[in-house]
Parts: sequence; structure tokens; C-alpha cells
Amino acid sequence: MDNVTKRIARVSKHSSAPSVIKIADIAVLAGITAAGGVLPGALYEFSKFGFGKIRDYIHARDDRRIFEFHQQLLYRDGAIDVEVLAGELEDASFHALLQACLSDIEDEKTVAYANLARSIVFGRVKSYLRRHYILALKDISWEDLDTLRKIHVVTKNSIIPDEGGGSVSAKQLLANNAPGSTQQLSVINLSAKGFIDNSEAKLSSLGIDFVEACSADDDLIPSVFGFEVWTGQVCDAYVLDGSASSMRILDLVQSKLRSKGIKCNTSMEGALDRREKNMYATCALVIYRHGKMLQESRQENLKYLLGSKPVVQILIDDDDGENPSERLFLGETSITNSGDATAAIREAVNMLINQINIRPQANKKA
Repeated sequence: MDNVTKRIARVSKHSSAPSVIKIADIAVLAGITAAGGVLPGALYEFSKFGFGKIRDYIHARDDRRIFEFHQQLLYRDGAIDVEVLAGELEDASFHALLQACLSDIEDEKTVAYANLARSIVFGRVKSYLRRHYILALKDISWEDLDTLRKIHVVTKNSIIPDEGGGSVSAKQLLANNAPGSTQQLSVINLSAKGFIDNSEAKLSSLGIDFVEACSADDDLIPSVFGFEVWTGQVCDAYVLDGSASSMRILDLVQSKLRSKGIKCNTSMEGALDRREKNMYATCALVIYRHGKMLQESRQENLKYLLGSKPVVQILIDDDDGENPSERLFLGETSITNSGDATAAIREAVNMLINQINIRPQANKKA
């Protein structure tokens, strides 16, 4: 204990102490060896003592929070972060961050303060914004920060909505909040800090920068919020039979593709009278009944529309009379019965995905 106190005293007398704190000095005082090891209990003991300037802020209830702040600042993935050790942090910013962290009523935000400290160390936060970000982080709630992160994820990714083939938008998360609700009050608070652009119903550039400064990469991935992401693949589904059973199969196809993050555009046989290729489609499914014949012009147009894209044909064969010569074109085929098509649809979609994965051209417009 006395040795830790003496080391702290020596740093406080260092000529650079009033304006700059070297992150490596923090690590040394915390008991981290040059080889990256940690002296047992040293980090915790250092966290309790801290620098002389912050001793007044330390109370019994703050021990765990201070420890977590320094741990998140200095470590990544259970190991000392050598990059952060090489950095520096202004004395004023360091103590402002730690003071804000200690006086914050929400323990959940401790890691966010450490993330903000790291962002400042790495020069990711402009100097004139540092104080604003520190004060803003202290003023907003954990739910507010979570809201900003969710909007950021929706903005940066193509999120699958509960219904429809579009993507979830930031506007959907920001609009239609009941007057006086906690959601509306949150949006008002975040807007006042410049983090939300109300005219466009989206995060402002300042808001994006703030969220990224206070978050680790793992905080900004869709799965954190239970979101699924469109893969970027778009399937053209050609239905060459207008029966009710074919429509039921189409519904199964669309549902299965959606579960795999693949968008689906549907065309009926009449579309084969035109050569209007969907330039965004990356793959295709062709659904038709056993014995189906096409006019020569439509057959040629189908060949043109499919191009070189990965394609699987779904043959509805209620009579179980499989006849390869009657298939409309060569290629992978899944044969189904309209009464129980689930397994065949799963097989067809898996065939399609396998083709996409092994054919680089599937990622290009065909």
C-alpha cells in the first residue's frame, strides 16, 4: 500500500502532470508489468487510491466503478492494450471523465465513460467536443444511449422489418412517439444536444460521432438488438402457374428466403412477354407445375432474364411422375407436392444459397 502511494506521489510531481497524463504511467501505477502481466490486486488498489487530485471523489461505493473504468480503459479482450498505453490524455479530460463517471447515478454507463476516454486517447474526438461529450454522457440516461446506438445500427445496416421487403429506418424509431411519453422526452433531450436531426428524422453527424466515441464495436452490431440483416441478395421468383397451391408454395418460398436475409421479387408468366431484366436481382427461383410448356418466345425470354445468375427450379409434381425431359431447363431442381411443400422449399432455398456461396458472379448484377 505504501509503495503504491509513493509511486502516485512521484507522478504528481512530474513536470507533465498538470497538463498531460501518460496512459503508460497509469498502467505502471496500476501494477501492470512491462510484459503485460498484472500484479495481483494492484489494479484494484490503485483504483481505490487514484491520483491525489481525485481522492476526494472516492467513496466506498465508488470502488467497483473506478476499478471497472480503469479496467475498460486499459484492457481489451482480457489483455493489456498496448496501443492505448502509447497514448496520452489531457489531465483536465481525464479528471472530468472520472468525476462525471463517479457522480453518475447509473452504473451501466461506466463502460461508456471508459470507451469515451479511449476515443479521446486515440484522437477520435475533436478537442472542442470533448467537454460537450463528457457532459452529455452524464446528462443522458442509459436508455437514451441505447436509443442512439439502436438508431446508429439501423442507419448503418439494412435491417429486416417485421413485415414487408424494405428496411427499418431511423424515422420509424423516432416518429410516432406519444406526447409526454418517455420516448418523446428522450428524443427532445437528445435533439437539444445536437445528436438528432429532427428535420430529417435521423442521427446527426454529431450524434453518429458521439455514439461511436462512447461505444465499443460490439455495442453497434445488429444482433445486440435482436435485428436480422438483409444479405444484399435479391431473388427473382418466377411463378408460371396461377393456381392456389402455387401461391401457397410462393408464400413458403418468400418466408424461407426472408429468414435467410434474401429479398424476393415475384413475377408471373406474363412477365416473360417482356425483356425487362431486374438489374438488382442476384439469383432466381422458377416455380411451375409438372408438364408445363412455354411458348418459344417466352422460353427464350426466360433464358435471357435468368442470365448467368444462380437459379433453382421448383417443380410441383402432384402425381409424383418425375420426368427430367419435361423440365423447362437444365439445372438444379427441387420436386415438391403442393400438399406438403415445406421440406422441398427448404431444399430449394438451400440449393440456391449453395450456388450463391460458390459462384462469385452471384454477388454481381447479372
